[in-house]
Amino acid sequence: MPIAVICPGCKASFRVSDRFAGKTGPCPKCKTPIQIPEAAKDEVVIHAPDVGPKDSKGRAITRPLGRPIERIPLQVKVALGAGIPLALVSAWILGKTALLQDAVVAVIALVVVSPPIVWVAYRLQRGDDFNAFYGKALLLRTVICAVAYAGLWVGFHLIPPEFLVDVVGTSSKEPPPLSMWKWMLIVPPFVIAGSLIALGCFDLDFGQGFLHFACYLLMTGVLIWAANMPLYPQVKVEPKKVTPSQAAPAPSAAALSGATWR
Repeated sequence: MPIAVICPGCKASFRVSDRFAGKTGPCPKCKTPIQIPEAAKDEVVIHAPDVGPKDSKGRAITRPLGRPIERIPLQVKVALGAGIPLALVSAWILGKTALLQDAVVAVIALVVVSPPIVWVAYRLQRGDDFNAFYGKALLLRTVICAVAYAGLWVGFHLIPPEFLVDVVGTSSKEPPPLSMWKWMLIVPPFVIAGSLIALGCFDLDFGQGFLHFACYLLMTGVLIWAANMPLYPQVKVEPKKVTPSQAAPAPSAAALSGATWR
């Protein structure tokens, strides 16, 4: 590596080969003796200042901090695959008994099946997203969301049936038709409430919350259908009572006299 030299006589600067390091020689211009300095053994390297995060040992971290993504274990996938048909068969068997006819038992069954459905719907929706909830945080939020969803189902079934069906002009031999304009007034508030519950529990936006609640409604609706239970409050149309004024007239005396008695 060439060595930079400045002549002490004429102040000329030039470079000489490093093989002349430590030797004395004349200046090419004024012939003044010049002592060639020793060659530098170590090259001076200027490093840029360290910026960015560091770990506990002071080493620079060259990539963003992250957390391991929790993937669904194979055992859980197998359990879910076997649990879906098992839940349908169990709902069908319970529907054949009188257990689910009791309102308390039906509510308990709904609360029991709601957390797995809420958890599955969330994992299907968010998958292995980095910002998704995992572990205990997901478990706590799932339980809260499941109880709130079940409460919406209970609240829906507490609506008087007359608000959902049209009983005017309906005979007792056929089920009353649904009153669609009343459903358009009642159903949207429940859907909005379910979407807001998912939004608050899982930090979803409103559209994602709606999809999560819709997935829950679909799964629970299938189970309710398999149990042969009504999806909405039912009303029984009583047969029309005949008033005394509408009773059939008594036969006349002439008609009775013309009758043949045997």
